[in-house]
Amino acid sequence: MKSLRSNANAATLALIALLVLGVAFISPFITIRVELLGVNKTYSLIGGIINLFAHGNIFLGAILLIFRVLFPTSKLLMLIVCTSRFMPISWKSRIRMHHLVALSAKYSMLDIFVVAIMIVAFKIGHLAKVSGLAGIYIFTGAIALSIAAENTVDISSLKGEGRDE
Repeated sequence: MKSLRSNANAATLALIALLVLGVAFISPFITIRVELLGVNKTYSLIGGIINLFAHGNIFLGAILLIFRVLFPTSKLLMLIVCTSRFMPISWKSRIRMHHLVALSAKYSMLDIFVVAIMIVAFKIGHLAKVSGLAGIYIFTGAIALSIAAENTVDISSLKGEGRDE
């Protein structure tokens, strides 16, 4: 049986994860219901971040933008670059990029846990309820695909790809 570890598999999984992540960014992510006021708001991940910025919550909006949008996107782009034969970079750069991706993979599921804690915390209260929507599951799928992509990289063959240094 052929090994699943291959940079072509890793690059393909990373590309699929990037596409799924893009869908997750614009899909309905959470609904907040304020029972007393009869308010019902649904936000996508990007929509929620834009709303935070619009209402002056710059710090929280920036944190979410960095760690829920920019960080996973850049991690997947780095994985695609370090595993693609079409990128003319040195093998040392490929190894460094993969090391950064592997190091950050440990924290990939942290976003999902934060959302889960937020939903549970709001369900305990009587004033507001938060419900997770399809975007959370799509986001989780993208994160799982990115972890699978990182785990299929064939480190030994990275040295043979790219230009020598």
